[in-house]
Amino acid sequence: MSLIPAGIGIVSVIILVVFYPLSEAKVAQISAELKSRRAAAAENTSESSS
Repeated sequence: MSLIPAGIGIVSVIILVVFYPLSEAKVAQISAELKSRRAAAAENTSESSS
């Protein structure tokens, strides 16, 4: 029984790797977007507490 969840997990990872490839450019784009979102969130938080 414990092999079934492991098999599902392995198949899921394979599907994700095939259908959602992450190139270095895509990773850089995602990182930049997250950085700007975090900066905006920090700015909003500091304005709220003032």
